[in-house]
Amino acid sequence: REDGKMYIPINLFISAMDMDVETSSNEDTLYIQYKNTFPKDTLVGTWSDTNKDLFAGINDITAGAASLPSYATAYRFNSDGTYDLRMVSIGGNNDTFLMRKGRYKIKGNTVICYDIVETVYKGTPFSLKHKDKPLDSPAYEFIYNYDSKKERIEIGGFWLNKVK
Repeated sequence: REDGKMYIPINLFISAMDMDVETSSNEDTLYIQYKNTFPKDTLVGTWSDTNKDLFAGINDITAGAASLPSYATAYRFNSDGTYDLRMVSIGGNNDTFLMRKGRYKIKGNTVICYDIVETVYKGTPFSLKHKDKPLDSPAYEFIYNYDSKKERIEIGGFWLNKVK
């Protein structure tokens, strides 16, 4: 106890919650996560919150020739540990189409994305803002739920349906 505050050593918390701990390769990040990892083979595939495949017809999307929902998110997780993310937001004054690609690994129910490069289109019509810009930090997405019967998964607070 210090100044009326109680500090609990992190190793007691990790043990009580039956969790695992790991540091990043450069040891500046401590990963604390459930011991049981979400199965990677279940995650492999294309997932979309609108059932629209944002990976097909990229040239049509960036040229404004594709019909898009006002907001959509889609992931493609590959068995080789690479992934792609597409997000679109249109109908406002800051229309954006974001594309990311990189590598991923799963720790517990967290998808850790790293070695990320990002391409962003903005405006109406879309114009390229930057292409394959490396991001300095990893991205973390939590898998909240998975429904195998409906082939849908909740990542980052959004229900995504398996497209293929």
